[in-house]
Amino acid sequence: MWGTRDMIARPSGCQGCVRNCRRNTDSGIGNESMCAASLWYSVADSLEVQVRAHDLMNRLGINGFESGLMPYLYNLYKMGVLGPGKQIDSQLPWERFGSWDFIESFLMSMADRTDIGADLADGSMAAFQRWGRWEEDTASGLAAWPNWGFVEHYDPRLEVEWSYGSIFGDRDINEHALNWHVHWMPLICAMAGEAPLLTAKELADTLAETTTLGDPMCFDYSEEGIYSDAKIKAVSWHRHYSRFWVQSMLMCDWVWPHLVEYGPTNGDVRGASPHYEPLAYKAATGLDLTFEEALEAGHKIFTFDRAIWCLQGRKPEDEVFTEYVYNVPTKAAYFLPIYKDGEWKYDTCLGRTLDRNKFEDVKKRFYEIEGWDPKTGVPLRETLESMDLGFLADELDKAGLYA
Repeated sequence: MWGTRDMIARPSGCQGCVRNCRRNTDSGIGNESMCAASLWYSVADSLEVQVRAHDLMNRLGINGFESGLMPYLYNLYKMGVLGPGKQIDSQLPWERFGSWDFIESFLMSMADRTDIGADLADGSMAAFQRWGRWEEDTASGLAAWPNWGFVEHYDPRLEVEWSYGSIFGDRDINEHALNWHVHWMPLICAMAGEAPLLTAKELADTLAETTTLGDPMCFDYSEEGIYSDAKIKAVSWHRHYSRFWVQSMLMCDWVWPHLVEYGPTNGDVRGASPHYEPLAYKAATGLDLTFEEALEAGHKIFTFDRAIWCLQGRKPEDEVFTEYVYNVPTKAAYFLPIYKDGEWKYDTCLGRTLDRNKFEDVKKRFYEIEGWDPKTGVPLRETLESMDLGFLADELDKAGLYA
């Protein structure tokens, strides 16, 4: 079936979709896996083992997002921390790491709660804490888990609409509205040895128009730009758009918002957004809704979430990243558009950390733009009442959060 040739696969996706993000294989093994799940055992000895591994992982219902787990555990093994009779005792065949025998036994240990799988079945963060590794390994970056116990998805020191959105929320956002354009487009072109499909200036100008933000500086990822008011405005837009169109209306995150068109364009690279979404909404519901009204609805949903988190005990001091984000400089090229010395360009952003004090200032300004108390992060009564959510303000008051 496998032999010496590569796996034969074809793209598949939802009817009418231009993205076709999943694959179907000639073997039938691993069908429909994509993204982190398909890379979960990328250190495997062969493509066959890798595909079989993520197929078994999916069948067992194990979280495929944590693809960073395998190299982290193997590093612990190589350090002499994990293994038979070690600090983290494990009788799994670590000497055969990369093989099918190893990954099958590892996955089954999680499913059956045996060996270290008994700890990992409760989630990686819980396991790392139980092993006494969490503080040390997230400080060094050995365990790149930046926020809320989720493994690093995109670099939190650089692509901050992702990391800020995650830390101001309740999980990794997993929303690619801007990521596909500001990171993947220039990266893929660089990997192919080609010039980016759009210059950094063309991209920033196009995104400024199709997001309706109107300011190209919202898409400046320079060392100054990631702390700017324009960037905070972009993060806020991202939260509001996604809360309504993606999380509530269930439009596909990999396609919407459709901000840039990279196919044949006759010179017009603007995507279908922001015009398409209201048309789709009316076709489905018969109701008129402007793009701006949808963003307001997303703001309301996000603020409703925030009130609940505050009632559950959320405080500004909880919204901090693990230490490596502040202390360990980036080492791998990570392409993003930046505005520097009066010019737009794509940059590799090497050697960056997130400045702790500047981020704390970003946090306060983000609270303000959302209509939350800049000191506590609690939604202000006037904000909630303007959204017809006065009952939430009453609950926050009863809980002593307006004292």
